Amino acid sequence: MLEWIAGFAVYVSLAAAQDAETDLRRAMEAAADGRHAEAAGILRDLLGREPDRVDAWYFLGVCWNRLGVWAAAEEALEKAFSLGADSGALWRERGIAAFGQGDAPGALEFLEKAPADDAEVHFVRGETLLSERRYAEAIEALDRALSLNPRYETKIRLLRARALNGLGRAQEARAEVGKGWQKAQGTDLQAPYERQRAWLVREGRSRGLLSGSVTLGFRYDDNALLIPDDESNVAEDLTDEEDAQGTARLRVDSHFYRRDDTTLGATGIVHASSYADLDDYDLIEGVLLAWGSRAVGPLAVSLFAGGEYATLDSDSYRSAWIGSILARVRWEDDLGVWASYSRHEREYLGQTGLNQEDRDGPFHAVEFGSSFRPGEEPVRMELSILYDRANAQGDSVRYEAKGIQAGLRWGFSGRWEAWGGGRWKRFDYDEANVRNGFTEEREDRQAEGFAGLSWEYSDSMVVEADLAYTNHRSNLEEVFQYDRFTVGVSVSYLF
Repeated sequence: MLEWIAGFAVYVSLAAAQDAETDLRRAMEAAADGRHAEAAGILRDLLGREPDRVDAWYFLGVCWNRLGVWAAAEEALEKAFSLGADSGALWRERGIAAFGQGDAPGALEFLEKAPADDAEVHFVRGETLLSERRYAEAIEALDRALSLNPRYETKIRLLRARALNGLGRAQEARAEVGKGWQKAQGTDLQAPYERQRAWLVREGRSRGLLSGSVTLGFRYDDNALLIPDDESNVAEDLTDEEDAQGTARLRVDSHFYRRDDTTLGATGIVHASSYADLDDYDLIEGVLLAWGSRAVGPLAVSLFAGGEYATLDSDSYRSAWIGSILARVRWEDDLGVWASYSRHEREYLGQTGLNQEDRDGPFHAVEFGSSFRPGEEPVRMELSILYDRANAQGDSVRYEAKGIQAGLRWGFSGRWEAWGGGRWKRFDYDEANVRNGFTEEREDRQAEGFAGLSWEYSDSMVVEADLAYTNHRSNLEEVFQYDRFTVGVSVSYLF
């Protein structure tokens, strides 16, 4: 009887071992066929029966890595290591899991113990070094991976382009994208290549000593105006008014200092516009802006300061100037925050027959905002808080304005970008309205929606179209109010 029991136990043990080997083989076949989730399920069932199988823990970690479940991969690989595994492949997979979790130093430490003749080791090491902005070392690792296994070429070209651009070698970066472009068509890498190509064209152009753009545009406004009646002083008359505006703009950028992670530059803009249906309104603006930026680890810190002067042929005011300062901090390219302050003054002629010639203002404007890009998607969301204040001098208007603005930009197909959003502002006027005979407290509200589409026709030409709708209302009927619908189109030549 005891012999029969002992024999049955041996039979069961052998059968279990055979089942385990069968499950392991099934899991490896599924993984080899790209069915990593199925393989992980088989391995987890196997480990439920035999929790000390080192090979099962290792292959489970590999499956989790391929599925991007980094924490679970590290846990499985750590378990395999604790059971005695110490192969070069194990260190490679641990490096991949660490990099996936954002632990670049840990990843590099693990990869140092991995086989030196493994192309994937050098590829992941190149990715990790690139994330640490160690561009020259990243290129060296990627080149080593390519020499060991040419099948990585398409991925490596893309990463080399990013590293070369980080070194300021934009022309070489564009050449790398060009080499991998055709092979990426119809694959998962097509969209990343298109985004990288479009970004490198813009970035490479802006990194030159002198660069810029010439823009010609046309805008059409359709206004529905509620104009106060001369006798009753109540806004009852609904008047349709159409305006056509032609615009021309020249922008010149200069990066006159670039060293390590610091860049200094200046931007100059001249903008002219004229209304075809309003002969008394022409505008010429000049803007000069100095700026500097510095990379501090994953952060990019920028400071902008400058001024704008405008001269106008208008029945409202004839000149204005604006001084502005803006600070921005960006975490890599995913999250940015900024704050700005501007002071605006203008020479006011008076629309109410007073003909005073004083400085209307100053106007003070403060803005806080943030932008966010989710993951690798070519989408950027923005949200900002606005605050304006106009101080009275003489008989000028005094008010405070508060608002919020939200927007979304989406790049697609490499050369197209769409955007849209909305803005809402509230204007609170004080007793200065006595100038116009308003003794009541005045409160205006303005809502605006906007959208646009940009098409990069070529590396040096961009076409844009946009539209906007604005609704402006006041609690006082005798105040000028309006609805405005605007469409515009422009063509820019970039040099």
